[in-house]
Amino acid sequence: MNTTTNNAHKETTTDTDNKNRSHGSCEHPQARRSHSNGQNIARTFAPPSIGPFIGCTQNGKRIHDRPNSHSHLSRVLLVEAISKIEVNSDEFIMKTVEMGRVVGKSISVTTTPIDQIVYARRKRREGHTRFVLNRQPEDCSRIFLILKRINEPDTFILITAYIGDQSEPEPWDKNATQAAVKFWQNQALVWGSEPIIEGTETQNCPWRTRSSTSCQQLNEDLAAAQTTLKKSPAKGQV
Repeated sequence: MNTTTNNAHKETTTDTDNKNRSHGSCEHPQARRSHSNGQNIARTFAPPSIGPFIGCTQNGKRIHDRPNSHSHLSRVLLVEAISKIEVNSDEFIMKTVEMGRVVGKSISVTTTPIDQIVYARRKRREGHTRFVLNRQPEDCSRIFLILKRINEPDTFILITAYIGDQSEPEPWDKNATQAAVKFWQNQALVWGSEPIIEGTETQNCPWRTRSSTSCQQLNEDLAAAQTTLKKSPAKGQV
């Protein structure tokens, strides 16, 4: 394995990385041109409409960041995950990447009737997220990515990246379906794992969705959990 070190990021370059860099489709079209003084434009050239270059997919597609991407990964881990996938020409790409080892903790967990639930708004979100108070993040070997194709040759931007499995839009999201509502009735983020907007916390389901029963069912689950915890607090608290 060839190894080179980038002083800014202390990253290791593998033979696969070198192969990707030599792949024609993994260079911006202007990267091959030269200024009048003979100096090459940097390979990481990014048009004004997209953010910094992140890395290349296994089949040579360029991935760029965007100012408001929801990435929860270190750059090193993000580059590695991107290098393991192949993408087609679809407008949106959703990929679960098996990394082959534990790469971190998943903050999204499946909840039970005795779990303690609270809702709060996360920063840069338009609605409330379901949180669980008495659980801890779980070991995970998978990374989930969402990419969007843009009007640049062989180029995508990063929408979302996190450790864990594919999720569903939260029920307040305009893209939420009945399947999404059902998913979040039994799923929650671990409390303390994401910054919230202070003062938005509530124990009552605040979602306004097309499903009139979604919040009703969740509130019934919460009431049942609170009753159980009062009877045996040691079983539901940490």
